[in-house]
Amino acid sequence: RREERREERREERREEERVEERVKEREEEREEERLEERQEEQFQQLEEKEPEGDILLSTGHPSLKIAIKIPGKYGKFCKLEDNGIIECHSSTMIGDWETFVIEPRPMHNAPVWWPEGYVGLKSMRSGKYCADEESGVVCNRNGVGGWEIFKIVRNGDGSHNIMGNRQSKWCMDDWRMKCISGNQHGGWETLQITYIGVERPCKQPFAKAFSLTFPGHHNRKCVENENMHVNCNVDPRDANTEKFLFTPDVNSKGWYHLQGGRNGKFCSDEPDGIICNRDGPGGWERFRLDMVGNDYRLVGGRDGKYCFDQNDGRLRCGSDNPDGAHERVRLECTALAPPSPPPPLTPRPPHPPPPSPLPPLPSPPPPSPSPPPSGRQPRTHRRPSQGPTSWLRLWSGLVCCC
Repeated sequence: RREERREERREERREEERVEERVKEREEEREEERLEERQEEQFQQLEEKEPEGDILLSTGHPSLKIAIKIPGKYGKFCKLEDNGIIECHSSTMIGDWETFVIEPRPMHNAPVWWPEGYVGLKSMRSGKYCADEESGVVCNRNGVGGWEIFKIVRNGDGSHNIMGNRQSKWCMDDWRMKCISGNQHGGWETLQITYIGVERPCKQPFAKAFSLTFPGHHNRKCVENENMHVNCNVDPRDANTEKFLFTPDVNSKGWYHLQGGRNGKFCSDEPDGIICNRDGPGGWERFRLDMVGNDYRLVGGRDGKYCFDQNDGRLRCGSDNPDGAHERVRLECTALAPPSPPPPLTPRPPHPPPPSPLPPLPSPPPPSPSPPPSGRQPRTHRRPSQGPTSWLRLWSGLVCCC
């Protein structure tokens, strides 16, 4: 009996611990939901209106997407070249190569070497952080360190200046962007920052649509084409064809089902590439996202291979190298666009009126009876034959027919 009582007490204690763990998990989930709601409100405010004042310098603001132009020398937008260095002498349009992300200083547990007023700078093309090096500003870092933070100063006329943290020098347009100047207000050191939008963080599990970009190869958003194959080297024809949705797999933790935005079909890991034509999920219709550094890797459910952007642009899961450039994928949260309304139906032309009926032909006049010869009465009917003669005629006719 004593042993039974002890066992009952142990079971009661374990049950109390399980209840406490569940209560703690619920509190953490509620706190995360409240934080996401506050972030969503801030995102909407920033998307509806361009940030004012020194929001680029404040701590805790969302990551902002910007474009940089130095009007004093070439007057062109700065972009990330193939060599990984920012150059400001040729671009006149804003794309992924000309887009950079300003990441604020963390609100909690910020490193000692990250002072107030400094931000991280990341390229949208490579997904790498930019560093202040001697050869110029190079965007090839996987994380933020002492050389990967910059100070942005806002001037009274709305222009900005950027200071590197390596030598505390101002960045200037020397064909390449270099932080080597000691003059803050020079023509080559004054920047124009164009606000583009907010970079929404994508967190697992995903509950919204997002776009896939493999910056190591074609560096274009993946699109579900007309054949329902996923390609990463074509231009989208519909707003939803470049957006995908991840739904968690309830049977396998860490795995997700991928659905295309064109028709909502589930995507499958086929040997010749990913195709989105399934009506329901299965073993090949699930994928896993692995975090490697600051980027993701997409793993297919067929063989557990890493997905990569092929030379023809088709997305296929057949690589064993998680550290390859073609296997790195960048996620950007977005929302599915409302379906475009169907084109208005053209009214059918009215049926032509039926043709008017032809007038009836006049009836021929009745034939006039010929006058009978004089002296004889006209015969009105044939007198039927009587007697056996009629039967003989009938019998002879039957015999002739036979």
